Amino acid sequence: VTASYSYRVGRDEYLGKRVYLAEFKDNFGSYHREMRSYLREKERTVQPVTIWFDPDNPADSIIDRDMRWGLFALTVLFWSIFVLIGLTLAAAGFRGGARVPGRRPTLANIHDSWQMAQASGEFKAGFTDYLRAGRYPPDAVRSNIAYTDPSLRPWLRNPHWKTGRIRSNAKRGMYQMWGFALLWNAICSPVLWAFGEELRRGNYAIFVGLLFPLVGFFLLKRAWKMTREWHRFGVIELEMDPYPGAIDGHVGGRLRINGIYESGCQYQLELSCRYSHMTGSGEDRSRRENTLWSEQGVAHAAPTTSASGSGTLLSFRFSVPDELPESDVEQSGDYCLWRLSLRAAVPGVDLERDYTIPVFRTGQRDSSVPHDLSRQAVEQRNRVVESSTLALNAGAFDRTALARTLRYSDQGGVARFYYPMFRHKALTLFSLLFAVGFGFASISIISTFDVDGGFGIVAMLFSLPFVIVGMLATAVTLYLPLANLRVEIGNGTLQVTRRLFIVPIRRYRLATYDVTRIEATRTGSTGEGSGMVVHFKLSACTKADEKITIAEGIDGEALATAFKNFLEKRLGIASAGSREPGRDSPTAPVE
Repeated sequence: VTASYSYRVGRDEYLGKRVYLAEFKDNFGSYHREMRSYLREKERTVQPVTIWFDPDNPADSIIDRDMRWGLFALTVLFWSIFVLIGLTLAAAGFRGGARVPGRRPTLANIHDSWQMAQASGEFKAGFTDYLRAGRYPPDAVRSNIAYTDPSLRPWLRNPHWKTGRIRSNAKRGMYQMWGFALLWNAICSPVLWAFGEELRRGNYAIFVGLLFPLVGFFLLKRAWKMTREWHRFGVIELEMDPYPGAIDGHVGGRLRINGIYESGCQYQLELSCRYSHMTGSGEDRSRRENTLWSEQGVAHAAPTTSASGSGTLLSFRFSVPDELPESDVEQSGDYCLWRLSLRAAVPGVDLERDYTIPVFRTGQRDSSVPHDLSRQAVEQRNRVVESSTLALNAGAFDRTALARTLRYSDQGGVARFYYPMFRHKALTLFSLLFAVGFGFASISIISTFDVDGGFGIVAMLFSLPFVIVGMLATAVTLYLPLANLRVEIGNGTLQVTRRLFIVPIRRYRLATYDVTRIEATRTGSTGEGSGMVVHFKLSACTKADEKITIAEGIDGEALATAFKNFLEKRLGIASAGSREPGRDSPTAPVE
């Protein structure tokens, strides 16, 4: 709302135009509508309006000097996002710049490379001559040379790996969670102060602002849970055996938990190799982790006593396959890490600990721990494959996890696999929430500030990522419930039809002998840690080097393997060489 007014102070007359405290235009709440009605009524009835001015500078005046707490809260939240991003980038800068692929190795890396060359007899001269010769490889620390020389111990450069006793980051994580939770709630507190006032003004959009304090509540709840967990269990050291863990060898050790021994408690352990990397650019940079390999099992638990009291002693051992990357010593930029995760539902408070451990290509297999979790994992996978194979061969698809997304029938020697609409209920709901949330955020940001103002231009630019994500989420929300897939195998023919509702999108028809193999591909995962479920799809690879999706939404590698074997049997891929050649059958889509 804008207005012009004149007022007299002593013998001097002044002209004013400032109506409210904010110096930018906005459209937040019903304030402008009410103020406009108030001023028009005063103008119509020729009534005076109360003006506030600065006695030291009478030309500085205003009609409404009250604080608009709702607008203040929104502005604080808006700019706090940029402050948090700036602080995050600053912290990342203090920790060290991201590692650039192909950069010159550090002096410590080159020294390790020279020692390896000395041990293998590849280079006999001194370290200075090695530097002058420039023979060191850029990826010296990634070498496959085993650490047979006891002096080659790069893991000792990490201060947390000086000995075989490794501590988790539970205490630091607890403090960080408390700091973040308190900061978040401090930033969001103006929303609670302004809630009553904005609600009285009829600004029901303020309910959306309550989402921020709600997130703050869950952050505080998480911080309190971590505090209780730390108070209950305290320090739990991992004693590695062997130290360090070995690629193409063993990763094992012991964990001592103070307190009463719980005989019925199962302690789940997961060993995982992860790739940590930065995604995005500029202010949108964030760190993500991809699991390269993982294995889970239940640790052997036994009661124990020591000078510090009674407790539980956990022992475990994993067999690590070859061709996995080693632990990164510096752990900055993009790097690989090995993590041991401990989870247990202990009465009173759940136990959660994560350990970042050194795992290198030492090849050590001399662990004194007999409890082999890798054997547990292999036996479990074999049981799942065997039971799934028996169920699939009997046509009892409802006895497997495939029943969640697949309808199967076999009539007249023709096997039909139908993936119906609305099978992605949870994913559709999730994308719908994304679409509604980001769409509402986009509209709110754009409509809150007048586009004629400079602040409005910033708001429009700020809303652009929300608009893009909202549009993508809307497209996914429309596609997921309506997409369906039908696959038929029989009479020497494979037919695949993908539809959106009843409209065909892609069609394939080919002879089964044109399928050379079936390939299982990972499409994503849900959950974390030991509860993570990896999802797969199966593709028919043809002689024309084309891949046709014939199965999707398969939960777990074991079930994917069993279903792959079943489809290979139906397609007769194993006996393809004995088939009689038939008609030419291109795999181009049939419109």
